[in-house]
Amino acid sequence: MRSPNVCARTAETRLGRCDPDLSALRVDANHLATEAQPPDGERIYAVAHFLTTHPAPPTADVSFPGGPALAPGKSLTLRAEHERTGAVVVWIACVSYAALRLRHGWVPHDAGALGQSAHRVLEGQLPHRDFDDIYTGGLSYLNAAAFRVWGTSLLAMRLTLLGTFALWLPVVYSIARQVAAVPLAIAMMVLAAAWSIPVYPEAMPSWYNLFFATFGVVALFRYLYTAHRRWLFVAGVWGALSCLIKVTGLYFVAAALLFLAYHEQRRSREHDENVARGRLGSVVLTLLIVAFNGALLFLVRQAIVPDIIVQFILPGASLSALVAWREWHAPATPWRLRLSNAARLILPFVA
Repeated sequence: MRSPNVCARTAETRLGRCDPDLSALRVDANHLATEAQPPDGERIYAVAHFLTTHPAPPTADVSFPGGPALAPGKSLTLRAEHERTGAVVVWIACVSYAALRLRHGWVPHDAGALGQSAHRVLEGQLPHRDFDDIYTGGLSYLNAAAFRVWGTSLLAMRLTLLGTFALWLPVVYSIARQVAAVPLAIAMMVLAAAWSIPVYPEAMPSWYNLFFATFGVVALFRYLYTAHRRWLFVAGVWGALSCLIKVTGLYFVAAALLFLAYHEQRRSREHDENVARGRLGSVVLTLLIVAFNGALLFLVRQAIVPDIIVQFILPGASLSALVAWREWHAPATPWRLRLSNAARLILPFVA
């Protein structure tokens, strides 16, 4: 039987003459190195060791029948460029379609109320002090800024909405791309574009709630990939801005807190076995979940009908029930550790 060093030299010779793009093999290298067992595992271990310690040959070429030679990774680079180009073309088409629909769907009650509040702010009045604003007040300041930039017209508010919509679509694509292939991610962007502001292009606060919640979700995704808590702060900023537009932005805040509770459960499983365990953290989390569901019921207490239950209660109740089920079906963990982990996650979000 050959030694691992001989196997590594053999692998280097063979792999240098064939496919130089070894990225797929390197992904599994560590797995092979840990799973392989001697004697048959020695050769696999040698190849895995070579793949993890040697870069791909920089001057190697990949020749295709009837075509020119490509440098290592060139095909992947070209493919990524084609994907980006396709996504940009579709994005331009979606924004153009929304722009064509921008002058349709005028409702006097909505447009008049939004425009009146923005005009009052433009004259120096404050919402909820000098006049009764329908919403939290942030939207009136945003529309007042639109009046100052685009002129005092109802179309100015829609132009600002269109600009935010144009920034929102790439974020939708980015989130979809994390869990789906490029064609499906583009399809999700098209679907989001077709069933959003082109349906009713008025600068309603619910559109901004949707946009800001999506921005917050992508910040949470960034936290999962980087583990940098500044992304939790960014997600909290988007939640706060959503609440300034309309108080229903609290739904995103509640969803983000449920996510953080779920993530904290996973982190708390990694602790020293010698530390004393307890269920105090589980009890506290369960009480918070009960309070959360009680708050959901309180919000819709005057209209508890089947469609309201399905739309406003069932999603939050289902997710919180999942968190509670995981909590009591996992081993007990130290409450001090739970408190420390929860503080590290929640404080940047609510700061």
